[in-house]
Amino acid sequence: MKKRMMKSNNCGNCQTNIQNWRKNRFNLSPISYDLDPAPPSVYTVCSAKFAIEAKNYIRVRWNPSFERMEGKETQKKYHHKKTISCFPFFTILKQKKIEPEVNINERVPPLDIVLHELIGESVIMRPKDIQLIGQELPPRAIGFPWTLCFCTSRDGYSLHNLYRKLKKTDSPVLLIVEDLHGRVFGGLSSSTIKISEQFFGTSECFLFTCHPEFKVYKWHGDNFYFVEAHEDSLAFGSGFGRSGLWVDSDLNKGRTDCCLTYGNQPLVPESDFIIKNLECWTFG
Repeated sequence: MKKRMMKSNNCGNCQTNIQNWRKNRFNLSPISYDLDPAPPSVYTVCSAKFAIEAKNYIRVRWNPSFERMEGKETQKKYHHKKTISCFPFFTILKQKKIEPEVNINERVPPLDIVLHELIGESVIMRPKDIQLIGQELPPRAIGFPWTLCFCTSRDGYSLHNLYRKLKKTDSPVLLIVEDLHGRVFGGLSSSTIKISEQFFGTSECFLFTCHPEFKVYKWHGDNFYFVEAHEDSLAFGSGFGRSGLWVDSDLNKGRTDCCLTYGNQPLVPESDFIIKNLECWTFG
């Protein structure tokens, strides 16, 4: 097998030229190699970096399959071109893979950070709150934009308006409240919120607090009283006459207690609160 030492020249269009030449001449699919010019002795092959033993040269040999297919005239035509553009006719010998250098002092951002798309502007949630709540969403709400369907600053302090705004959606609903003391808390309903004579929802429902501390209260398993919606009130959870989160028809006052459904502590220490802002977000 004939071997030669060939000096490599950087050729910015070598990959395109090789693919076009082979496709036009032999009607073959593009070559599987991904060869990009790089500093001396370093080339990118198949998305991995390799170092060639010779600093400025590449040791090559004829590839028998190409030699038989192309014939003697084609060999002679490209034999004298000392350029990496003739790479399809050669096989690189003795490659050494270069492992990437890792700086242990460099901080790598966590992979679980997800940027959520918000359609509408929240006057309650901070970016950190959005990230933390987003990690607790049920699978069928993940990956969809968050749409602001109702907010008291725009739609008024009316539970009737809240039901009307959510009437056409069938996605989970995130209800989030800010009280006069700046504390932020709320609940997630696994389905749209609408007036019903019975409790509705699934084990995907939960309660949470954001300020001053982020906590999540998932279904505790003691009952199935996830969400209750009446004309004069809206409640999350129930047990012994107590709700985990309750708001009145004017979206003015609310109350939070320990409840069996979510096994939660009161979302605010005083239990009773005055609503400053309330928002409902849907997904999809």
